[in-house]
Amino acid sequence: DKADFCIIHYAGKVNYKADEWLMKNMDPLNDNVATLLHQSSDRFVAELWKDVDRIVGLDQVTGMTET
Repeated sequence: DKADFCIIHYAGKVNYKADEWLMKNMDPLNDNVATLLHQSSDRFVAELWKDVDRIVGLDQVTGMTET
């Protein structure tokens, strides 16, 4: 099958078919990354991720402290 488009990721070129795009991109968001974004010192980034616990189910986000 011919790819509809390709994206060059950090790991190399990845070919995609438009009808398979969603299924290839349903990996869960890493909890550590989501927590870092939520606790960012950049107000814009923190605002974007203010509801991360509701969106990705990170119950521990509000209980984490900075080290």
